[in-house]
Amino acid sequence: MNYYFDTCIWIDFFEDRRNLIGKNLGKPAYNAIFKIINRKDKVLISDITIHELSKFFGEEYINQEFAWLYSMKLLTGVRSTPEDCEYAEKLSKQKQIPFGDSLHAILAKKNNAIIVTRDKHFELLKEFAKSVRPEEL
Repeated sequence: MNYYFDTCIWIDFFEDRRNLIGKNLGKPAYNAIFKIINRKDKVLISDITIHELSKFFGEEYINQEFAWLYSMKLLTGVRSTPEDCEYAEKLSKQKQIPFGDSLHAILAKKNNAIIVTRDKHFELLKEFAKSVRPEEL
């Protein structure tokens, strides 16, 4: 099985974030990654996710954080095409959701992946890919 982590889940993981009422979001993200690894499933990371993460973290930090997953062949990179981006732009306007979320859904579908997210926009994109919260894995 393939799992595509939304950018927000990676940020939860890196920062061990808590929500506004103090609920830990980092631990469920961490647990989800290790459940997937233990089952020998794959975690997908896309160029758009790396781009979004680079707004929060430096490239060196991102590469360092992902190095162990890449070295164990547990992280698989996927790339968006110009056609994916064009379709995501149309979908974004049609559904009135962010372009990035549309592109994430398209890439998840293209790679037969389940999206791991907390973002409610993916409810509007369920015809593309199933989405789950980290706690649901």
